Amino acid sequence: DGRLDYVARADAQADVRGVRVELAEVEEVLSEYSGLARSVVVVREDATGQQRLVAYVVPAAGRTVTADELRRFAAGWLPESMVPSLFMVLERLPETAGDRIDRAALPEPRFDDGTYRAPRNDTERALAKAFAEVLELDRVGIDDDFFDLGGNSLRAIRLVGLIRAELDQEVSIRRLFAARTVTGLSDMWRDLAQSRKPALRRRTKAGAVL
Repeated sequence: DGRLDYVARADAQADVRGVRVELAEVEEVLSEYSGLARSVVVVREDATGQQRLVAYVVPAAGRTVTADELRRFAAGWLPESMVPSLFMVLERLPETAGDRIDRAALPEPRFDDGTYRAPRNDTERALAKAFAEVLELDRVGIDDDFFDLGGNSLRAIRLVGLIRAELDQEVSIRRLFAARTVTGLSDMWRDLAQSRKPALRRRTKAGAVL
């Protein structure tokens, strides 16, 4: 009858670690992944009270997907603040009577319980030490998420520099955003190229190497 009723905002914004995130933008990126049939992104609170992005996904017919591959894909297209902390793979998404996704009926996310896991080798010990130094923490477990512990773009740049200096390994910011944890980096280690930046050497005024 020509009447306009205001119901609510058509978009879905959320505040995650102090950053306004447009959930539809995250869902749009995930929809481009060929291995997924459907996806929806919501905000859920973890045990510590932090707001976390959670992606619920349904694989395409005949496909299997993992959280790691989805995280790497998302990190290639989205800024760190918009990459979901958790990906939950479901057989189907719950729907309302009107065939819309029933966000209220989505299963509760299974966040890590916060149990500390110590480094298992020298590489992980060096990485955990670098994480802790950059985050200004006493220790960091190998499953602890860098960004959930307070990491940001500036700290990520510093962490990349520490890894290069201490382990002589080149890690891109994008790779760090995808891995996020010590184990994530350790598992991807075989793909990391040795840093090509020359080591600094002290020289005399005449140019002789000390």
